[in-house]
Amino acid sequence: TSGICRRGARTLGYLPEQLTLPASETALAWLTALARIQGAAANSAASEARCVLARVGLLEVESRAVGGFSKGMKQRLALAQA
Repeated sequence: TSGICRRGARTLGYLPEQLTLPASETALAWLTALARIQGAAANSAASEARCVLARVGLLEVESRAVGGFSKGMKQRLALAQA
């Protein structure tokens, strides 16, 4: 399991100052792919990604392409990624 959004799990993330996000991907697709890379099961990766999006206030835009996000929204997505 990846521990992305589990309470009590301790993880360390890295957020570079200059971050390039995939403009054509949706926020949900991007975080789901990252959850899979971190070892989340296919059937739980999207729900973990949604949990993280909710924590950073981006759940309502989960299906929007990242390229259309404001700078602040991109920063929050980057924080969710970390």
